[in-house]
Amino acid sequence: MANTATLRLENPDTGLPENATTVTLSDSTATYGIKQNSNDAVILAAGTAVTNAATGVYTYSYTALSLSPTLTYTLVWKVVTASSTTYVTEIIRPADASRSLLGYRRKLASRLGLYGVYTTSSASVASTATRELICSTLADLDSRVSAERYDGFSAYITDGALLGQQRRVVRSGYTASSGTLLLHRAFATTPATAVEFELHGTLPAIALDNVDGLREAINKALAACWSLDRLTFTGIADRNFYSLTAYPWLRRRDQLGAIYGPASTTTTSPPLWPGGGWLRLDGDTPRLEIRQTFAADETFYVDVLRPANSYIKAGGAWGESTVGLVDDADEALTDQNLVVEIALGYCYETLAVSGDQQDREKWRQMEAAQKTKAARLRDRVLPGLETSPGSVYDWRGTKEYAVMGWR
Repeated sequence: MANTATLRLENPDTGLPENATTVTLSDSTATYGIKQNSNDAVILAAGTAVTNAATGVYTYSYTALSLSPTLTYTLVWKVVTASSTTYVTEIIRPADASRSLLGYRRKLASRLGLYGVYTTSSASVASTATRELICSTLADLDSRVSAERYDGFSAYITDGALLGQQRRVVRSGYTASSGTLLLHRAFATTPATAVEFELHGTLPAIALDNVDGLREAINKALAACWSLDRLTFTGIADRNFYSLTAYPWLRRRDQLGAIYGPASTTTTSPPLWPGGGWLRLDGDTPRLEIRQTFAADETFYVDVLRPANSYIKAGGAWGESTVGLVDDADEALTDQNLVVEIALGYCYETLAVSGDQQDREKWRQMEAAQKTKAARLRDRVLPGLETSPGSVYDWRGTKEYAVMGWR
């Protein structure tokens, strides 16, 4: 999901950018600036100020609102000029969620089972209100239903003020008549009406009680995958080595591919650079070394295989990452189905050491089978590299790199 809304105004006669008298966020009834479409909840108050970024350009960053990547929202600009007041409406839509943390997690949770997505139907008024989630969908009028039905399940909030917070259902914490769950610890505030949450009965959404959750399994899966990337360097006269400290993940010789020299024009591809290069790992000072040097300020390029958790879209922008996916809207480049197949192996690994004692051997067997299956799939679908003519070593496949984390 983009994190900034932009409005551009121009003079209808000249076509040139032109400021209005005032621009704010508000609908025509002064009810909201941004609302959630599923329930008309006001996310941002009417009359909220915006930024006049340039002549005729107004922006509003809604990063701090923590909007859910699974929902849509309506934003309304109120534009006041000397002669009129107009309202410009736009829909804030989530990006393709399949490669977001939320998309990966929900697909993985559906494979593990004992999982559902729910919405609170009311806010509790009990003395334990900050520890309760009430969802009429969970209600069951069968008198034989046990209060222990959801013992040990974890509830993970996916929108609103409590976004990203997680709690565990206590023993006998289910009230069937109202669909109320009593949690092990209080939230900062009482969960409101129409708050979306996930309920997980196999592993939590994020680490809980010293047990890795689905997010940890997903980031491990991304670390075990790779994507092709082309790094850009600026030549220094007569130098045959360049620092790689900006790329702490570049540590294995089979991650390094071809080197390309400067392109002759902006419309042609850069040519392969003879001699290639190699990694020189000198303790904590890794560097790229090349056979043939470049002139000062010449741009050259190096193809590499980077771990998939090292390049993440966070806050609406792609960039280097040392932490992988953190927030639900964060995205990676790797296909959802592949990540889920690999992450399942890590989930079974966690269950083999933290699940019920009588089930651990079953989980160990499932772990071994799943990791073998996923590794074969990964080695078949992920890309390889090309090397430069005369390179110090000839790249012949990704197998060595592919087995990282799977020995």
